[in-house]
Amino acid sequence: MSKHGRSTSKPMLWVTTTSPTQSPASTTPPRTPVGSIATDWSSLSEIFDAKYTLGDSLAAARQKALLEMPPHPFGAYTEDVQCGSNIYLGSGVWSEVVRGTLAVGNEKIVVAIKKPCHPDGCEILRDEAKILSYITGAGPRESIVRFLGFDSLNANILMECVTGMTLGKYSRRKKAERRGTRSEPVIGLTEWLYVAKELTDSFVHLKSIGVVHGDVTWNNILMKEIRTESGFQYTPVIIDFSSGNLEVQGYRPAAVSATTTAFCSPELLEAHIRGPITPPQSPTDKSATRDDPRPIPTYASDLYGLAMTLLSAAIGSEVYENASRYAGIYARQGQPLDWVRNGDACLIVGVRSIVSKALNGCFGRVAEKRVQVEELRDRLNGYIESAT
Repeated sequence: MSKHGRSTSKPMLWVTTTSPTQSPASTTPPRTPVGSIATDWSSLSEIFDAKYTLGDSLAAARQKALLEMPPHPFGAYTEDVQCGSNIYLGSGVWSEVVRGTLAVGNEKIVVAIKKPCHPDGCEILRDEAKILSYITGAGPRESIVRFLGFDSLNANILMECVTGMTLGKYSRRKKAERRGTRSEPVIGLTEWLYVAKELTDSFVHLKSIGVVHGDVTWNNILMKEIRTESGFQYTPVIIDFSSGNLEVQGYRPAAVSATTTAFCSPELLEAHIRGPITPPQSPTDKSATRDDPRPIPTYASDLYGLAMTLLSAAIGSEVYENASRYAGIYARQGQPLDWVRNGDACLIVGVRSIVSKALNGCFGRVAEKRVQVEELRDRLNGYIESAT
């Protein structure tokens, strides 16, 4: 699984007083938190949640998020130490994630602290904090990691500490334990439909509030553990908006900080290979110019990454895992279903399987020919209704 780096030069911004619009971009390749202690976040809901009412313009809110510093944590925080060392939850090129404690009044809450580990990481984390702050203010969801403040002095982001493993690890474990039919997803059809619906609903929500994630992979989805009377229930949570951007009129986001080849759309891969250009809508589009810096993700590339994530979760491995150095070539063709049908997981993605019918039209080299994420949501709702 390879990641492409990106330039950290500041993007250009044009703002007019007559048309408030939308906002910005983020940039970083760290993986975000995998915590170890569950927390009740309801005590913080009045502080951070739903800052923007229905009467507010989300476009204006995005522009405001772009121009202002994200809010500071509502309380003092410390990094947790165990045996003389920080408790590390994840790391990347620009930052690392450690466990910490946030004191709000008389309450102490376990949090994930994302902090820079590279000089360029400060600006990158600040941009990511703007996106997370806007998402939480526009209406938080259980399946999107919750923002708890930004320490501008140290460039630290405080977030909900999610207990659980990545969707990638979860699917691989389920594949290793599988005993049932080989024609269903390795995590089971019922659970696959649940995970697919939760994630798709969240990406429909992100699109409705003008947010592009930028690097949708099964490693940027945590399976949050929720203890029940019968054991554990797992629900997906989207993390790491370091490659994302906010849709703001007149604003050209910075290039993505990282993309993951196995999940990346063909047009973004093409942009990386061609060099510093804005990616065309499709590999055959000649409209991109070399004056315009860098690859910028879109809702279409997010849909592609989401569909690749769901396909990988169904088969319990990355699609081009066995392609070794040729993975990038096959990934640029944009036909992952055909690739899987020629392998060991062919029964899971047979042409009449629910996985194939649900994801049909989400791939392809031409971005504008893909279905919209709302159509994927409607398909999944139909399959869930027919199964009950």
